[in-house]
Amino acid sequence: MRGFADCYKNRVFAKICSSVTSVYIMKQVTFSVDGREITAEQGENLLRVCQREGFFIPSLTNSTELDLAPIDDDLGLVEVDGSLHFQPAGLLQVREGMQVRTDTPALRDYQKGVLTNILGNHFGDCFPPCQMGCPCKVPCSHFLKMTAEGRYLEALKLVREQNPWALVCGTVCPRFCEMACRRHVVDYPVAINDVKRFLAERRLHGDRVACETPEPDTGKKIAVVGAGPAGLGAAHFLRKKGHQVTVFEALPQPGGMLRYGIPEYRLPKAELDLEIDDIATSLGVEIRCEQRWGVDFTVDTLKKDGYDACLLAIGAQKPLPLPFGNHNAPGVLMGVDFLREVALGNRPEIGNRVVVIGGGDVSLEGVRPCRRLGKAGGAAGGV
Repeated sequence: MRGFADCYKNRVFAKICSSVTSVYIMKQVTFSVDGREITAEQGENLLRVCQREGFFIPSLTNSTELDLAPIDDDLGLVEVDGSLHFQPAGLLQVREGMQVRTDTPALRDYQKGVLTNILGNHFGDCFPPCQMGCPCKVPCSHFLKMTAEGRYLEALKLVREQNPWALVCGTVCPRFCEMACRRHVVDYPVAINDVKRFLAERRLHGDRVACETPEPDTGKKIAVVGAGPAGLGAAHFLRKKGHQVTVFEALPQPGGMLRYGIPEYRLPKAELDLEIDDIATSLGVEIRCEQRWGVDFTVDTLKKDGYDACLLAIGAQKPLPLPFGNHNAPGVLMGVDFLREVALGNRPEIGNRVVVIGGGDVSLEGVRPCRRLGKAGGAAGGV
């Protein structure tokens, strides 16, 4: 009996060893990926082999850093000869002679479409909605938290890293951030713009502690043409980098449309002057007014004066004509031109009765100066 038992155990042990050997001694197969010959064990996962060999297959669900079995996703696809459709690399096993392509125009176009659909319905917030709604991407939640903690100067610095016009935008901005504010779901949006204005006013009307200090002088001279919000904003950031900046402006005073397009009652010019001084002049930016491009200076004269670069920030002050005839007939004025003339202290000839065509901000801002000029019958209507 003992001999029989020993014989049986030996046979079982031999069978187990044979099974183990068959597991670990796998057949090697050769196949191609993007025209390159690859050798791997038969049955290996195609995605893992490609990742190991340095081929890039985009995937939202598979990572070499995680010890997890690959799964299917709509992005990690490849082309395989003999298949009519793209195949999920995470579900394929390598086999002898297969030909795989990971980077073809058709495949990339399909993957771009998949990614566009994913992002188009993406409700997770990489950034808060208020920040995404802001054209300057000001980190609203961060500066609001700093303000609540009494860290006013830090909060203002954070705003001005993205947008130096804290006071101006706090006064006349359309408040895109508040339109996107999640608080809408509960009651009303957080007063983000008012907090921004508070931070700017507190400093400009307070001790005026330095908010930014320019970096060491680079020896570079930059000319900026146009002293509007874009030109002065660019001058602010260039000066912070240590460059010498000169701004050339055609009109008598800097500010562009902030001065000549927005009426006094909406944006007091004394406040505008404070902010221009704060973000530009006080940092060492030189502003030369009544200097018209092509008349008082040119690119050639700037080069002769030693400027290393020139930024054109001439704005978009040309008004759009009405979409029908006779828009340039006597007595017909464009709203932007009219507001600029009023801001310059002129009295445009507009007769005794006025009709304002349009229903936007410029139209309504045109009505009030008409009344202030003593003209009757001011009216605004949408076109």
